[in-house]
This record gives sequence, structure tokens and C-alpha cells, in this order.
Amino acid sequence: MRRNRIFLVAMILVGCGSGTKQYQGSDGGPAGPAPGCSNGEQSCEGMNIRTCKNGGWATETCDHVCQQSGMGPATSCQHDPAKGFDACFCSPSTPSPACQDGQQKCSGLSLSVCNGGTWKTDTCDNLCHQGGLGKAVSCGYDAQKGKEICLCYDGTTGDPCTSGADCTEGSCGTGGWCSKTCSHDSECGQSSAGNVNYCMQTTSGNGACFPYCSSGTMCTDYPGTSCQQGVESKDGSKVDGVCTL
Repeated sequence: MRRNRIFLVAMILVGCGSGTKQYQGSDGGPAGPAPGCSNGEQSCEGMNIRTCKNGGWATETCDHVCQQSGMGPATSCQHDPAKGFDACFCSPSTPSPACQDGQQKCSGLSLSVCNGGTWKTDTCDNLCHQGGLGKAVSCGYDAQKGKEICLCYDGTTGDPCTSGADCTEGSCGTGGWCSKTCSHDSECGQSSAGNVNYCMQTTSGNGACFPYCSSGTMCTDYPGTSCQQGVESKDGSKVDGVCTL
């Protein structure tokens, strides 16, 4: 009888000395090993972040965490005092480009050109001058180039102008067109539109180039002018009319 008691005590001691801690499951189920972390806890490992989920660690790169948050690449993984645990730190998100390089669009007499993913806008007058041309005519779609562009006058005699920069020859006269002094009709040539200019005597007695017209509608490019008809050029040629102030 005594031998049986000693054997039973030995069995109990062996069972208690196994060194394995047990815990009761929250659902009242069988006991299992204790969790390795608390849910929601986070810890950095280089540029990776470990997050405790269901009592175990799940690891992912900080770059992936930042990408999922709509941010730029990760800059570091470190303790965040505001949150009280480790966290990934991300660079600001990179906005999508507003446009594709090479795109162009008109807005009135201005042209926007896409450069480096952003729109850069300038007036068509400036762009025409930069191209060695005269005043802007309009801004619109060019089927040959497949994009919207500025259309420019050549800046030759008879072309509309508001300043000397609009004229590639002569100067901007008071009538609002590119003009120059002359003695003969042949010196005045044609405008960009193909209209003939005539050498007319001015009140000062000198000759100057005037744009041809057959009706007032041909003078609408020169604000404040009208078509003076039945005139004679400095050469003595009979002219249907010229635009004058």
C-alpha cells in the first residue's frame, strides 16, 4: 500500500514539473500556449514593420504600407511618440502629372504647352514673336500637326500690328498695320493674307504703304479705319480703295 502512494506522488511531481505554461482560451475552450504579442502592437525590423495579429507577428515592408496608404516611398521605421508604438514613416505622395508632355491647348489667344507634366501658358503674340513672326491671328486646331497651335501673321507690310514687335519689316504705323516709307507701289508688296499694298502720299508729303481694300470689311483687322475708295497711288495708279484712319 505504501509503495502505491509513493508511485502516485512521483507521477504528480513529474506532471507539475514540465515547465510549460498554460492559459485558458477566451472562448472557454481548451488551454493553449500564451500569445507572443498583444494584438495591434507594432515593432520595427529595419525597414519592415511587424504587426501583432491574433497573437502572432505579421511582417510587411514599410514601402508596401506607405503605398497602401496612398503615400510616397518609406523614409524610415521608428518609434512614433504620438501613437506610442513603432510605425512606418512615408514621404509625401507624388501627384499624377496634370498632362502628357507635348500636349497643347488653346484658351482664347493663349496657348498652354505641357512641359514636365505641368501646363505652361503664354500668349500667342509672344509665341509668334519668339518664332520670328508677327502678331497672332488666332489659336486653334491644326489638322496637319494634329494639335492646337497659334496661327501668326508673317509681320510683313500690310499685316495688323499693335507694336513694332509685330512687324518683321517696316514699323507699326498709326493705322494699325506694318508699314514703311515708299516711292512706288512695287516696294509695298503683299500682306500675309495675299492682299496688295499701295504706296500712298501722306499729309507730310512722304510715301507710305497702305493695305488695299474693296469694302469696309477688309479693314476690320485695323480697328478705327475705313475703306477710302476711288483713290490714286503715288505712282498714279487708280486704286479701288485703301484702309485709312
